[in-house]
Amino acid sequence: MGEADAPPAGAALERAATGGTAVLVVAALAAATAPDTFGVAYAALSCLLFAIGTGARQNPPAPNAGSHAAGAGSKDTDSAAGRAALRAAAHPAMTQPVA
Repeated sequence: MGEADAPPAGAALERAATGGTAVLVVAALAAATAPDTFGVAYAALSCLLFAIGTGARQNPPAPNAGSHAAGAGSKDTDSAAGRAALRAAAHPAMTQPVA
């Protein structure tokens, strides 16, 4: 498979999210139609999906990892000056004085 044939970045995640949503909708409709039969299964599925969603980001990125918007390449986001530089680079209008 060449680079031109490669799926776009995040395509598998998008398919998984769409599939999970479809399963949840079908299970919700089944539970609404026959709560005695499907209610417990729907509750279990909801709890499972909640656990997956809340545990999806257990390993957050390290501080100062990756690129930032600071013009001078500053990665100092722990200081007030570093945060101000990032805000100024990302939102120039926010640094202008209010008349």
